[in-house]
Amino acid sequence: MSGPGSVVFGRLPRWVVHPMVLAFAYVLNTALANEVEPAGYVRALVVATLLAGLLTVAAWMVVRNRWDGALVVSGLILVAVSPVSLAWVWTSMRTAFGALLGTALTAVLLAMALGVVGVRLLRVRRQGHPLPRPAPEILNVFSFALLVAVVGSNVGSIVLPASAPDPPPAGWHADGADQPDIVVLLLDGYPRTDVLERRFGADDTAFLDALRQRGFDVASTNHSNYTLTELTFASMFQMRYVDEIPSLEPFIGTGRQENAALRDAAESGQAFSILRAAGYEVSWAPGGWEHVALRRAADRFLDSGELTDFERSVIHRTWFLYLLDAVWPTVFTDAQRERIVHAFDTLDSFATEQADQSRFLFLHVPAPHLPPVVNADGTPTALQATRFEASGRQGYGMTDSEFRDAWQAELDYVAGRVIHGIDLLLDSERGREAVIIVMSDHGYGFELQQGDVQARLGNLFATRTPGAPDLFDDPPTPVNLFRILFNSYLGTQFPLLSDRYFLQGSRQLDLTEIQDPDEVPK
Repeated sequence: MSGPGSVVFGRLPRWVVHPMVLAFAYVLNTALANEVEPAGYVRALVVATLLAGLLTVAAWMVVRNRWDGALVVSGLILVAVSPVSLAWVWTSMRTAFGALLGTALTAVLLAMALGVVGVRLLRVRRQGHPLPRPAPEILNVFSFALLVAVVGSNVGSIVLPASAPDPPPAGWHADGADQPDIVVLLLDGYPRTDVLERRFGADDTAFLDALRQRGFDVASTNHSNYTLTELTFASMFQMRYVDEIPSLEPFIGTGRQENAALRDAAESGQAFSILRAAGYEVSWAPGGWEHVALRRAADRFLDSGELTDFERSVIHRTWFLYLLDAVWPTVFTDAQRERIVHAFDTLDSFATEQADQSRFLFLHVPAPHLPPVVNADGTPTALQATRFEASGRQGYGMTDSEFRDAWQAELDYVAGRVIHGIDLLLDSERGREAVIIVMSDHGYGFELQQGDVQARLGNLFATRTPGAPDLFDDPPTPVNLFRILFNSYLGTQFPLLSDRYFLQGSRQLDLTEIQDPDEVPK
């Protein structure tokens, strides 16, 4: 019989789908392993499948045989996502032997591998034998079997429907009055001003003074309860500590990844039930991290569509990262910069909207969380894609002074956009009566120094509370934020919780409670 390979099931298959199924399975496995909810990975599935299809058509046109073309593309996919891929070898070599020698050694290993394959193929051709390759129908079956295995091995990670929200407190009823809008501007990872000065020599006093001039109370001794965003969100919207949330109690101290459980705890928090019972429309602008994208808690999910952390991880695990780094080195930086810009554009639009009901806006800005991706004038930095996921200045290839300048530049841009959006709010009658909170979820979480607890827990906190002056004169930790707000503006009677502080181990719920949140290295 003519045609590529042996035919096991009879005639050659009319369709060769294994490249597309393999790409689909890879993305799905990454999504399920990281407990991303379906809305967060549909786009990646579609793009990966279409890209595999386009590559298959291109390979078919080059080799003039659809079965061999598909075989080439499947081989590329398997090599790309293999734990021992060219990207992994290259990174390991560069880490072990330095950039120049590591790259040279990688090239030698690649040449040797290709040489062995080339010699084998030449011998086969000279002997007049057909080139060995798997049968195409076997590859179709294999790819679908792999997809089934992906689903089966991750069945415990499939995101289930959200838990029912905790109801408002018994005996409390909204009075039906026109409540003030509530705007929360969460600047991810923005350290407290004394931490900024001590750790980086950075200065944000002009920003804080501008907030004070606009009627804000700016705290200087405040802390977060946790050092991870997902823990802060779960406790803040549940209005209780993570170890007191029934759905999370079984996971405390287990050292397991619990993205879905923490996200579900935040989405089902009592804070959202109270807001809706009081007539608020809930708008959520995400920061681009799927594990804290609270889609199911929002009436309006204001996503501007840039790459998410999950989509970056799909690329980062393959050699496509190095291809992108060669042709579009700032692809991740550009996308993150656009997300930051669009987040503040969302604030500007919200400030000028006409509304018939009270509104709650939670704006999660992925800045000044590292890496620094935007200059003070709003232009993007030139950080390469291969350095984007690094964890500090050395990984970014920056000197101390370059890192400090980049950090200060992003702080300046963030400050300018925050003040601009607040000015737009205060230009409207509704905005002047709005409760505005400018805060961060935690302090500085990179390049950790032993004993520098203050840097990790010291966060930004500034509030404007019309009709309730000095409401946050004693700055609360995030777990008490909504308890105080709702008591003052919505008539609830929540008791305040005692402040507690936690550091995390290797996983989110590996918690160690500490007593001194202002401990610094000696």
